[in-house]
Amino acid sequence: MYYEDTELCERASLAGYKNYYCHSAIARHLHALSSKEWSPFFVFHTEKGRLLHIFYHFPFKVFLKEYYEFFKYSILRLGHNSVFNRNHLSKDIQYFNVAIYFIKNIFYIINRKKVLNQNNIVSINSFYHKILNGHWVEK
Repeated sequence: MYYEDTELCERASLAGYKNYYCHSAIARHLHALSSKEWSPFFVFHTEKGRLLHIFYHFPFKVFLKEYYEFFKYSILRLGHNSVFNRNHLSKDIQYFNVAIYFIKNIFYIINRKKVLNQNNIVSINSFYHKILNGHWVEK
C-alpha cells in the first residue's frame, strides 16, 4: 500500500522498461486518503514498505544498517513514550510491530528475494501490467 509507486518504477526498470518524467502531466494525489496520516495503520505500512523496498533494491549491508537503526529507534521510542507520552503509544507500538514483522518473516523475505533474483522474475501484478503497456513506457 505504501511505496508502491517507487516499487513500480524499480521493477519496471528491472524488467527493461524505461521510466519517463513528463513535466506537463498533472496528477492529483489525495495524501492519506485510505488512512489517517500518522495513524497506527499509516505508520505500520509506511515503515514496512520502506524497509522492504530497501531490502529488495539495495545491498544487504544497507538494509542491515537501516534495520538496526530502525529497531533501536523503535525500542527507545516505545520505552520512552510508554512512560512519558502515552498519547503516541499506539503509533509507537506499530514501529515496534514492523521491527518484529521482519524478524518473524525474514526467511520468507530472503527466500522471495532469492527466487526473484535466480529466476530473473519481476513480479508486477496485472494492474501494473496495464499501466506498463501504455504509450508512456517503452521496452
